[in-house]
Amino acid sequence: MAGMAIGVVGFIPIPLTTPPRRSAREFLSFHGRELAVMGAAFCSVYGWILLRKLVNENQYSPMFAMA
Repeated sequence: MAGMAIGVVGFIPIPLTTPPRRSAREFLSFHGRELAVMGAAFCSVYGWILLRKLVNENQYSPMFAMA
């Protein structure tokens, strides 16, 4: 959960560095590219969590669990 929180905080600069928008509603909206990056980061972290569970709970080797 801490990794996901750090990842979300890392996206704060994205809307701040994009060109200014007209309203607060548009400022808080995300575009496709930002949603794609957030989705990829979330899936990556979730995949590592699942891999860790497989290795620790089922005693699989990391190479076996990734295959």
